[in-house]
Amino acid sequence: MSGWSWAHPDRLPWVAAAAALALGLVLLDRLRRRAVLARLGDAGVLAPMLASSAPGRQLARQASIVVAVVLLALAAAGPRRDGVVMQQDRGLDLVIALDVSKSMLVTDVAPDRLARARELALQTLDALPGDRSAAAVFAADAAAFPLSRDHEVTAHFLTTIGPADVAPGSNLAQALRAARCLLRPDVVDAPGCKGVTRHGRGGDPLPGDRDDVRPPLEPAYRELEERGRAIVLFTDGAERPELAEAEVSVIRALGISLFVVGVGTVDGGEVWDIDDDGHRTRPKKDARGQPVISRRDDLG
Repeated sequence: MSGWSWAHPDRLPWVAAAAALALGLVLLDRLRRRAVLARLGDAGVLAPMLASSAPGRQLARQASIVVAVVLLALAAAGPRRDGVVMQQDRGLDLVIALDVSKSMLVTDVAPDRLARARELALQTLDALPGDRSAAAVFAADAAAFPLSRDHEVTAHFLTTIGPADVAPGSNLAQALRAARCLLRPDVVDAPGCKGVTRHGRGGDPLPGDRDDVRPPLEPAYRELEERGRAIVLFTDGAERPELAEAEVSVIRALGISLFVVGVGTVDGGEVWDIDDDGHRTRPKKDARGQPVISRRDDLG
């Protein structure tokens, strides 16, 4: 049952003190006005001549001052209403895995593969109000952000990290591992999950990690009912597809749905080198001095 309470009940005496102070100031102002009128002449004659002395206007102004002071004192005591907040939760946990390797800057789709993939990823988030989302961005390594009901946080992670922020390559298996670990934090002993569930990234343990020290799961992960779990992967292909296939088998065994969105065309386009800020510099060349062409590699 809902009701009112106070964050700082020790400040409630301030309300009475503030009301007394405000009333005292109002009375002092009225006495000062009477003294001024008395010095000028007959108060009964002068009062109608002074616009500021209109009784209704003066009373309203003085009452407003008293009410304002009392409300400020009440605000300092921190009034709050106890109750239950109802939140819609449709029961889906979704990880968006985004390929940010250099080949994703190829312009065979406009404006380039990465920009198009990000656009589709944000549209996916917009279509899932009330569900939880997480993000994993990858190239040779994967960086992950945990599940949250705030899709804006997930979107910021997906749109902030780019090719210049991760090692070059395209390790799809690493991304899939990070994604499944985010969705199944109850399986903390699964290979490769230690770094994801505790440090927000995938791959090998960070320096100083200990296998025998595992913190309790966050309350958000303690579910009273089974939740749907899914991964949506945006990529143009993988360097070691056999490793990715092994991760796909683990994902299916854990009851996680996987959707792969291929980005790019079969004709492909030139891959560019990038600077430290992730901007294109010059076309990438192979050992023979020929342009490196990246084509969409559909996963079997």
